[in-house]
Amino acid sequence: MFDCRSASAQKKSITEALISALVSRMIRHIKVNDANRRGPGSGNTKFGPILKTSVKNGYKGHISAEVFEFDPDSRTIASRRIGYLRETLETSTYEN
Repeated sequence: MFDCRSASAQKKSITEALISALVSRMIRHIKVNDANRRGPGSGNTKFGPILKTSVKNGYKGHISAEVFEFDPDSRTIASRRIGYLRETLETSTYEN
């Protein structure tokens, strides 16, 4: 599993860490969570490059959001984060 929040605490970039993990071919799950303990798109972590790197490197496993703060409520958070991830995937470019 690759955890974006944990990777953000490392010295190298999240995308560099993700590429290393993807090259190992051992990754089956990516958790997209922001360093601020909220869902993707609600903090400073840039998920476009993360999603782009995943697609570009042929990742076919699961991607899930992990949230630790549930304000305003879990349904609203889930809806907003899914929307953010879909929009990010649709608007990212995948050229080399």
